Amino acid sequence: MRNARFIRRYANRILSCLALFALAFSLFPAAGAEEEAKAMPGSPYIGITDEYLVPVYAGAKYEIDLGGADYLPDHRDDGKMLTDRIYTRPDFKKLTYEGWAAAGSGSAFTATVTVDLGRRVTGLSLFFVRALKMEKKGIPEPKSIRFYCSVDGKDYVYVGEGATPADMSEETQTAIYYFECENAFEGRYVRVAVDCDAGAGFALNEAGVCVKARALRARPDENGRFLDADGMIYELLKDGSVCVTGSTGSLTAVSGSAARCRVSFDMDAANYKLGSGLGREVSVTADLINSSNPNWSGVANDIRYIIVHNTATMEEKTTAEYYNTILHTTKEEKSWHYTVDEHGIYHSLGDSIVGWHAGSAMNYNSIGIEMCVEGAPTKPDGMPRFTGADYDEWVNTRFRDTMKNTAVLVAELLVRYGLGIEAVLQHNDASGKECPLWMRYNGGNSFIHEGILWKEFMEDVRAHYKKLTENAQVKSLGPVRTVIIPDYVLLADGRVAPVTKICAEAFRAAGDSMTSLTLPETVKEIEPGAFSTCFELEEIAVAERNPKFRTAGGALCDDAGNAIFDPADMRFPAPEPKAGSPLTLMELDGRYYAVITEKGYTAADLIADYGAEDGKARNANGAVIPNGAVLGTGARVDLDGTRIYALVKGDGSGDGRIGAEDYAMAKRIYLGNYSGGRVRTLALAITDGRQIHAADYAKLKRHVLGTYDIYSADFGKDE
Repeated sequence: MRNARFIRRYANRILSCLALFALAFSLFPAAGAEEEAKAMPGSPYIGITDEYLVPVYAGAKYEIDLGGADYLPDHRDDGKMLTDRIYTRPDFKKLTYEGWAAAGSGSAFTATVTVDLGRRVTGLSLFFVRALKMEKKGIPEPKSIRFYCSVDGKDYVYVGEGATPADMSEETQTAIYYFECENAFEGRYVRVAVDCDAGAGFALNEAGVCVKARALRARPDENGRFLDADGMIYELLKDGSVCVTGSTGSLTAVSGSAARCRVSFDMDAANYKLGSGLGREVSVTADLINSSNPNWSGVANDIRYIIVHNTATMEEKTTAEYYNTILHTTKEEKSWHYTVDEHGIYHSLGDSIVGWHAGSAMNYNSIGIEMCVEGAPTKPDGMPRFTGADYDEWVNTRFRDTMKNTAVLVAELLVRYGLGIEAVLQHNDASGKECPLWMRYNGGNSFIHEGILWKEFMEDVRAHYKKLTENAQVKSLGPVRTVIIPDYVLLADGRVAPVTKICAEAFRAAGDSMTSLTLPETVKEIEPGAFSTCFELEEIAVAERNPKFRTAGGALCDDAGNAIFDPADMRFPAPEPKAGSPLTLMELDGRYYAVITEKGYTAADLIADYGAEDGKARNANGAVIPNGAVLGTGARVDLDGTRIYALVKGDGSGDGRIGAEDYAMAKRIYLGNYSGGRVRTLALAITDGRQIHAADYAKLKRHVLGTYDIYSADFGKDE
């Protein structure tokens, strides 16, 4: 029978874990870390955490001071339009601009917009305003646009002057004026000052500020709850913030009959594959433009749609790589996110940044994809030709591959951002332009929305989307080891919610496996007991700009220096071995290791050697294993209120046997090109038990080759 200390220590943990798993399954009726995933109706969604440009001003309250000017007729501010993330496009033909706050004066004036972010925000790094130039209405380009911020709403610090990379020579156009800070600001209030000359007016459609931070894209259930890929459970609170309420204890992913891509879609300088399991794997090269490029918008993308285009050029040089080069070198205000050709995909603009591709206000809520039409047949005048044997051959041998590659990309984007098939649009839907032209061709001189190739393309998109979503399952991918709590949650309706609270149950189910935790700068409350089961947690990091919490000496502390959680306090007591036990016990960094020199030594053997009636075993990765399983280095067994780790001589990889990986690891450690760590080094140091010698990896290699048996020899002795 387990002793009272063990019962007290574990009873509450077990009950709490059961409660949290019940909660997780009510949110997403799937399996836990040790169960098979179960099919569920609909399309479950696991939130994706990534680095984003986060519009922290979204939905914030603001005030306008016209500085002596007057609103123009029918263009008074409604108290919402400047922070609602709705980017209205003026009708330049009718010279109307619904959705714009506009004013003017016979004298020079400075109008100010003061946005209240609702809380003190750190990391304010990109300030912007969307302004209109309409000469015929007496609205020239603003004389200047200046940005300020304040902590208390009284004392304002100058940030910088906004500039637009757009060519403003046209009489009528809109433009984003932004200022990106090298050193981020902190504040609750952001002020935009618009300087206007006498007799001039101004018109604004959006004014705000963004931070660069880790954000979680989420689609909450009816109770405001959602799950991320680390198995963490979140809840949207009434005040618009988010708390971490629990964990499933395992890494999670959604999969239909085909698995979804888990690679970050906003990482730069990378190569990865899309479409694994869809029957068509496509290579992606990520080479993203940034704020040094004049076609980088500086505006956070509110992703609602995928807009498909085709390129205007048809020459053989019209490849994805060629257009990626154009996007990196152009001086024009044009950009899109992906370019696709018959060979693969170039990702040139981060998904979370607005691109200039739609020709309408839909720039601000869409991902743009250009399909290359390299080598397309042309008429003598250079115009495209849609008939003839060479056209048919071009479609069959080249363009159809581009279509199929694009279909894979579109399907993966839809599931990544929680969108449905209806979100796939043509450029024509956004602006009326006859694009994508080749996809809209329908025979003869007819170009319609449901063109011949568009229908074929959408059939592929639907087939891929079905594979990614049908009989969708929430699957466990193994115990969670590293947890990174995001700063913000980006909701499907455009709202932005900071993660401000860690609840008492947050890490209970993850406590037996989580070794590393990163807390964001937005967290301002951690309930007592949140870390009560974190026996594996070794490393805690807190965002540098968090004003409430920090780490000191490895412990998590509040702003007064009081320790909230210290991993050293979670060490288990020394185990009490059975009298006459042959095992050697070694203490390393507060953990107790049983040094095993027997072949095939199991968890049941260790339990018996310590005189316990039962125990619970996990492998080096934290997954539960049966007591009859062979222990590997790093595995552990919980018994009688304590925990014993295994250090298996000759096994550095942790799989419980001596293989080629072990002698290769030993050699690399000996040569100094791999650290290995103390535990692995000691496991592979079979001669003197302290450090690796050339003889060690030689013996390991011979053991693998079958010319020497380490277990039949005496450990710690030379031959």
